[in-house]
Amino acid sequence: MQSRRGWRGASDTESLLAAIDAVGLVQALQASVGMFALALWYRQERVLHLARDRMGEKPLFYGWQRGVLLFGSELKALRAHPAFEADVDPEALPGYLQSGYITAPRTVWRGIRKLLPGTTVCFRSGDVGTMPEPTPYWSFMDIALRTGPLCARA
Repeated sequence: MQSRRGWRGASDTESLLAAIDAVGLVQALQASVGMFALALWYRQERVLHLARDRMGEKPLFYGWQRGVLLFGSELKALRAHPAFEADVDPEALPGYLQSGYITAPRTVWRGIRKLLPGTTVCFRSGDVGTMPEPTPYWSFMDIALRTGPLCARA
């Protein structure tokens, strides 16, 4: 894909950035098939967008700790930051004890969330501590309802 600036790339990352430049974030994500988790900073608007692939193959964790927005593809990356507070989320424990795992968007850590597949979340500079609601850009259910049954009728 060629960007507005006449650049042509070959790698996955370069191609995704060129697509975002050409058609915008949401339209580029809707057209993207593959696995990714990304953070995109719009300097002029002072807005950070986090996005996760359609099927959730690449994880993306995020949350506020001591006034710092932390995000990364692994919880251990967040734990490595000096602002991280290792407070267990007591609301996550019943689900873990019942089924052996914690369902997204909740994580074991208080204030840290896992971005759901096919969604974006947007953080605006100056909105420290706010946890905006993620916005879906793709839905498996919408695709399934649009395409109908998977098996042909006899």
